[in-house]
Amino acid sequence: MVNQTQQAMPEGFSVLLFDSRYAIYPHIDANQLADIFAKNTPIGGTNLIEPLATTFEDYFRRKKLAHGMVKPLIVGIITDGGPKNPLAVRKVIVSTIFKCAIKKKLVSSSFLLVQK
Repeated sequence: MVNQTQQAMPEGFSVLLFDSRYAIYPHIDANQLADIFAKNTPIGGTNLIEPLATTFEDYFRRKKLAHGMVKPLIVGIITDGGPKNPLAVRKVIVSTIFKCAIKKKLVSSSFLLVQK
């Protein structure tokens, strides 16, 4: 997976960890990912609203500054549980959809990982 990520995103990517708090690790490469996960243990609930909104706001800010010349935003959500407030998460996503100039270019995926 590391090799595929490096090929797809040679300039790196940002990782945003969230639970009852959140932290952003910008411009990392795939080799740094294991270290980030090793140093961070989830605590509390799954509060996705603020980190997701912050990610989208940052994208639109960069897009405006670059006069639209910014790479597409890819957001992958990997979680061990549902969001604390699913309706509020939906509201953040829907409001983001309305900000997109070309709605056909918006693709969404989510992953739910459950440990037995």
